[in-house]
Amino acid sequence: MSERLLEVKGLKAGYDAVRILHGIDLHVNRGEFVTIIGPNGCGKSTFIKAIFGLATHHEGEVNHDGEIVSGWRTDRLVNRGISYVPQRDNVFPGLS
Repeated sequence: MSERLLEVKGLKAGYDAVRILHGIDLHVNRGEFVTIIGPNGCGKSTFIKAIFGLATHHEGEVNHDGEIVSGWRTDRLVNRGISYVPQRDNVFPGLS
C-alpha cells in the first residue's frame, strides 16, 4: 500500500480539443484532506473531472494507490473507490 493515495503528474486536460489545464501536479497522502480553491473559471471542476475521466485527458498521469488509472473507464474507477459528486442541483432533476 502506497503512502500516496492520489498523485497527479503533469495533467493537461480540457474538453475535446480545448485545453483548460496546462500541467497540474498534486499529491494526497493517506489520511490527508486537500482543498482546491480559486475563482470561477480557473479549472477546479475540470481538474476533478479529468481525474475521474469526465474531461478529455491530453497528457499527464493520474495514480491511485500506486497504480496508474489515467484513461480508465468510470465504472472501474468507482469499483476502485474513487468517486465524484457534482456540485450542480440538476443531477436528478425530478427530485426536490
